[in-house]
Amino acid sequence: MTELRLDVHGISVLLACDHPVVLESLRRDFAYFEAGPADTRPHIRWTLHADGARRIAEPARRAAFHMRDFAVFDEGSTRFVRYEDGALAVYDYGARSGHLYCGDPERLHELSYLAVLSRVGEDLDRRKLHRLHALGFEYKGWAGFILLPSGGGKSTLALELIRSSGLGIVSEDTPILSHQMRARAFPLRWGFAPSVDLSSVPKELIRLFRRKRHG
Repeated sequence: MTELRLDVHGISVLLACDHPVVLESLRRDFAYFEAGPADTRPHIRWTLHADGARRIAEPARRAAFHMRDFAVFDEGSTRFVRYEDGALAVYDYGARSGHLYCGDPERLHELSYLAVLSRVGEDLDRRKLHRLHALGFEYKGWAGFILLPSGGGKSTLALELIRSSGLGIVSEDTPILSHQMRARAFPLRWGFAPSVDLSSVPKELIRLFRRKRHG
C-alpha cells in the first residue's frame, strides 16, 4: 500500500491505496492540502482497495436508509454503505477509520474523493469551520460569496472572473466560513462539463475526472 497524508486546516488524513494511479489522482485532487510524513495518528484514515472481490459481511438487518444509488447499514459504531454498482464503504466512527472496496479504479477514485470530503466536512463543522456551497472570491483582503445551486455555473463564473476581473478565488465550490465570520480557502480541482470552452486553459492543467453522478 502506498500512502498519502493530508492536512486540511488542522485535520490530518491518511489515505492508503493498493492502486498507484488512484492514489496519484487523489494527490492531484488534494494537492493544496498534501502534508509530509508524520508519526502522529491521523484524525481520519481511509484504506482504498482496488480489488473489488473482497467483501465484508453486512449486518443481518434491514438498511437504516436508502439513497438514490446506495443503501446504508449501521452496526454499533460501524457504518456500511453498499452502492448499487457493487462498491462497498465501511467506516468505524469510533476508530475513525474506514475501508473502500471497488474493482473499477475510476469509480474508486470518485468514491474516495467524496469519502474524504464527507469525513473532513464533519470534523470541520465540529471546529466551527463550515463549508458553504458557493463561489468564494477575494478583493483587496475581503471575501465575498456567490451562492448558486449544484450545476449553477460556479466554476464557469470563477473562470470568467479570473479572465476578466483580476479577482482572487478563495474556492469555486466550497469556501470555508468560521464562526468568527472569517473566510478560509478550500481549493480543490475545478470541475467543468465537457461542453464548456476551456481553450484558454493550458492543456497540461486539464484532466478527465469521470463522475457517475454530480449534484
